[in-house]
Amino acid sequence: MNVVRNIRDLGISDLDMPTEFLWWPLTLASWLGILVIIILIGFAVWAILEYRKRKVVSFVNNSLNELFERYKNDFDATAFARGVSVLFKRIYLTINRRSEVAGLSGIEWLRMLDQGLQDKPFTTGVGKVLLSAPYQEMADYDVESLYQLCLRRIETLRLVT
Repeated sequence: MNVVRNIRDLGISDLDMPTEFLWWPLTLASWLGILVIIILIGFAVWAILEYRKRKVVSFVNNSLNELFERYKNDFDATAFARGVSVLFKRIYLTINRRSEVAGLSGIEWLRMLDQGLQDKPFTTGVGKVLLSAPYQEMADYDVESLYQLCLRRIETLRLVT
């Protein structure tokens, strides 16, 4: 059995064969399908990030509410200030580089907490108690105001992990 490998072997020399395609152009339906897949992947990524953000915000709010409930039961303002300070340190270590946050203390730490807040309530307002209250035996300050400030700070943070 003879297999013809070349068209010229058949004696038809004036017939030109089309060049070989390396790829076939996609149809409109194929492009639309690819677009839909890209949109679905983008939506899935957004949904996962939003879910994680809500989970983190929920955890932080629950932790802060738990601290405030403990204060309402024990009236221990020192423990509340200590808990708030530890909670915010953990939050900032999570969302920032460790080298930017770990060594901060005193007024530098309060300035970091003030970032993004117009009235600078940590360095000039009720948040200033975080400098001394966690280390006092019996702290005396407006715990409700500090709690509200902490809620406000949590709302303004970008808590995407």
